[in-house]
Amino acid sequence: MLAKGDCEVLVKDLSKKEMFVAEITSGTLFGEVALLFNVKRTSSVRCKDECTIGSLSQEFFKELIE
Repeated sequence: MLAKGDCEVLVKDLSKKEMFVAEITSGTLFGEVALLFNVKRTSSVRCKDECTIGSLSQEFFKELIE
């Protein structure tokens, strides 16, 4: 979760070049696809300024949902 700050979401096109697709702001969750489905990440997130980010390990997430 992005607790504070602004970030850019980037995805790679077919030529492996990163493309900007969205901006996320404080309070936004990201990385849920990889966490829920145990797959590689589908995008990259790059901070635009100073950010505070919270994270969950997959093991802790599984404990929470059980």
